[in-house]
Amino acid sequence: SDQVQVTVNALPNIYAGNDQTICAGSIITLTAFGGNTYNWNNGVTNAVPFSANTSQTYTVTGIGLNGCSNTDQVNINVLPLPIVDAGIDQSICAGSMIVLSGTGANSYSWNNGVSNGIGFIPSNSQTFTVTGMSSNGCTNTDQINVNVLSLPIISARLDQTICANDS
Repeated sequence: SDQVQVTVNALPNIYAGNDQTICAGSIITLTAFGGNTYNWNNGVTNAVPFSANTSQTYTVTGIGLNGCSNTDQVNINVLPLPIVDAGIDQSICAGSMIVLSGTGANSYSWNNGVSNGIGFIPSNSQTFTVTGMSSNGCTNTDQINVNVLSLPIISARLDQTICANDS
């Protein structure tokens, strides 16, 4: 008779992380634990940030020090961005009032101290950026150019004194 000893190595306890919900285009980092080396599907590299644009399940295979491997998965739910519109570019005369109103989201904030839907008088030509937030908490931006046109310089000439019936 003869004997052989069989050693059964334990599988590593691989952990891919918690499921996450993010906005489209957000930078995310997937980091697995419990192994010595890791291979992710979908072109992901362990602990390297990447941009996620579609909802997916990511699977990681981890290899322990004993050479055994195991897998885990993490679900990434990607929410859509609002389609924010600042409107079309505008030209106005100096001193004129303009109202900027964003559309496509639930709430809006503008740069340069502008309030959504409230009139103001711009002092010079500039680009205004609106950030819109949707009900899911995702944000997107759009811009509008406001061209402030100079008023013409009008001169009626100097005051004159004339006699009656003179032209």
